[in-house]
Amino acid sequence: MLPNAASIPTAAAAGVSHHFLAVVMMPTHSPSMDLMTAATHLLARGHRVTVVSNQNELPQLQKFAARHRAQHPDEFTMNFIGFESPLKDFGSLVKKITGKDKQMKGSMAIMANLQHTLAGACQALLSNATAMQLIRDLRADALLETNIPIPGSYDSCSCVLSHLLGLPRVLVNGCAMFSGPASTPQFGSGLSSADLLTWKGWAKNQMHHKRLAAVGLAVRIWGNPWVALRFSAGAPPVAQLANPASWPLLWRHSWLGKALAVISAKQQHQQGASGAASCSGHTKEQQQQQQQQQQQQQALPSCEPLLELHFNSFQVEPPRPLRANRVLVGPVSVRPPHPTISPPEVAQFLDGSDPSAGFILVAFGSSTHFAAQISAEEYSQLALAFADLAPSKVLWNVRALPHGLTPQDLPLGNNTLLAPWVDYNDALGHPNCKAFVTHAGIHSIYEAAFHGVPAVGVPFMDEQLANAMALAGRGMAEVAVEAVGMRKKGGAGHGRQYTRQYMAGLIKQVRDEPSYRAAAATASHALSLHYSHRTPLDRAVDEIELFMAHQNYGHNPAEAALAAVAVAEAVAAAAAVLLLLRLARRLLRRNTALQNGQACKQQIKCGVSFSYTHGAAAKLQQQQQHSAVDDARDTDPQPDSLHTAGCSSGQLRKRVAVQASC
Repeated sequence: MLPNAASIPTAAAAGVSHHFLAVVMMPTHSPSMDLMTAATHLLARGHRVTVVSNQNELPQLQKFAARHRAQHPDEFTMNFIGFESPLKDFGSLVKKITGKDKQMKGSMAIMANLQHTLAGACQALLSNATAMQLIRDLRADALLETNIPIPGSYDSCSCVLSHLLGLPRVLVNGCAMFSGPASTPQFGSGLSSADLLTWKGWAKNQMHHKRLAAVGLAVRIWGNPWVALRFSAGAPPVAQLANPASWPLLWRHSWLGKALAVISAKQQHQQGASGAASCSGHTKEQQQQQQQQQQQQQALPSCEPLLELHFNSFQVEPPRPLRANRVLVGPVSVRPPHPTISPPEVAQFLDGSDPSAGFILVAFGSSTHFAAQISAEEYSQLALAFADLAPSKVLWNVRALPHGLTPQDLPLGNNTLLAPWVDYNDALGHPNCKAFVTHAGIHSIYEAAFHGVPAVGVPFMDEQLANAMALAGRGMAEVAVEAVGMRKKGGAGHGRQYTRQYMAGLIKQVRDEPSYRAAAATASHALSLHYSHRTPLDRAVDEIELFMAHQNYGHNPAEAALAAVAVAEAVAAAAAVLLLLRLARRLLRRNTALQNGQACKQQIKCGVSFSYTHGAAAKLQQQQQHSAVDDARDTDPQPDSLHTAGCSSGQLRKRVAVQASC
């Protein structure tokens, strides 16, 4: 019989309770909310949690904890430590990493800007003496953190804190799986699993895979602000190829360094055999302490977490191999719908929909920054498209209309209701929900799959595009070509905007075509079965408690894979350098050919174009000294040699050189 949540003993009942320090460096967004959800569940198990976050975000985090506290008054109270941060909210984070332009910047600029932005927020925390003293006085047992695992994001603020405080680190990953082997659709490629079955899609995916590796390495080397931050904070350097201070450690843990260390140890053992007898007076405990100190001195500082929880599922995202310290627990945001939907006006609107026509849920995410990338004219086109979906009703979740628009400014149909807040699980779980027009955030795609609702993806950035393509690859969604995330240069939607006809036609296609509903039902069955056996949230807390019990048995999984990672980085760097050299060589050769093009044309008057070696030039010089009879008898009458009469030996040698350069 499978255990349920009520049958699992709490930490307090088992006599074991831990204190976790949850670091929320990024303003409240989906991954941060996942971290807070896991933290509240740790409270329910009898553990203590202290949250460190931006002062401006504390009210929302405290409100989140208060709602949980009202349902579980007997638990520990969640404590908070705030500090002044340059990141005020999620909108400010997006603006800093993408720039002031409405369209998103290049991937390398986004990755580099993200690292500098997060490092600046971390510097604000480390320089806050009061907050750091409160953190040290906590004497926490482990660190909890969420991070954006894109290429180039090797270091983080919680990693710096873990090295400063000497605490193990647990990474709660609530983002899409951005990195993966070349057999999976790559981040930013705009490809689905089905696209990889074509030669064109396969080649494009391979190029994106190599590009991401090169960009990630470049960000680590040239755009890495964490090296200077660690130096100023007094934290040890992180062992990675991009950090020269860690090269001795990388050498020590590489296979060649370990082999030389073993040989050196054997030689020292043979030379000091006589002196070893004098050490026999040490006790076993003293010898073990000395060995532990030596191991600690040789420990390899790394930002690879001892435990990394992925709130993802291979029922939606393309499968890929995972390291030993990574655990796939499933999406924690999904749940069955509540019997009653709030607010009441939304419940009345949904319950009044015709069961056969149903309703369409439309949501562009919780951040107003994304919605502001759509022009006022496009909002009017979308409103008209939604009106064309009648008799289906449309529930449009809009926190605030941008550009100074009001609901009266939009040509809304009688079938459309604007709502500032909607619980997605309740709306998607309604039996009359027929389709979901979504920005394809990580929570949205899993909630759509969990409730078996086909979707139309309207992504705004590469992360959301990857999420939308994951649903499309499962056959339960279509991605709008007119979406903002498809408009970048070279994209399928470059230069396009939302139009009434296209959006209405695409939504009707997903709503009415049975294949989308069938594919969504398949994903829903798998995710629901997984949820019924044990909820992903319970699985996540189980793994954290198990980790705190065994601490990976004293083994850091990063050390086992670090040599391979270092070699991979070295190979990537060497490949990038060779590629640049090859491109430079081709450019130089092309430039030389252009310069010599005029000389090549001038030499044509001494004969037709041909290619000679130095031996051929000497042979032609001899031929000119012979008689016409001997010349006709001894030479090979090739067409090129018939047009060399009258050319001097100097001209011939020059023609040979010019022809070689041409």
